[in-house]
Amino acid sequence: MSQGLCLFDADKRLVISNKRYQEMYRLPDELVAPGTPLNRILQHYAIARSHQFDGRSARQLMPTLRKQEFEPVDGRKISFNASR
Repeated sequence: MSQGLCLFDADKRLVISNKRYQEMYRLPDELVAPGTPLNRILQHYAIARSHQFDGRSARQLMPTLRKQEFEPVDGRKISFNASR
């Protein structure tokens, strides 16, 4: 699969992801382990890449995650789709 794929549970913890997801976001193995909080992944990404998503920090972004798409400054598109 050429797309990075990840699934989070209702508590915003990683359930499963594929290798492409890890490669795309250059995440270390410990951040793709099942049970990893989404906030921890976003904080790592924001700090490691010196980004803020749409001008918002990872902490500011967390409460608003439902269904949205945004582009970090490196041009990739990130899409979130949460059922709750």
